[in-house]
Amino acid sequence: MESQNKEQPLILVTYMDRMVLSDHESMQIISENLKAALDAKGVNAVTLFVPTETQERIECINPVIATEEQITKINGLIADIEKAFDIKHDLTEEDDKDTTQA
Repeated sequence: MESQNKEQPLILVTYMDRMVLSDHESMQIISENLKAALDAKGVNAVTLFVPTETQERIECINPVIATEEQITKINGLIADIEKAFDIKHDLTEEDDKDTTQA
């Protein structure tokens, strides 16, 4: 199996119970434990937490096998999240490219 490209992170979409997400102390612990687990395995990943009222789950998007159209859409979503939470993390090497216009 080919190792994960360090420049293109996996995207982990973590669907968590709405009440758990609203508990900042629990989310701090969950986030730290998840980061430690990913770091221990050398995994380059972006984790998005999404509230749900149904089954909790984690889904993975692998940008290495995603189509160019999917990558554009993913980058647009990440750009929106970056603006909302004042963070920065791109899926492509073209950091200055506006991925929301394609």
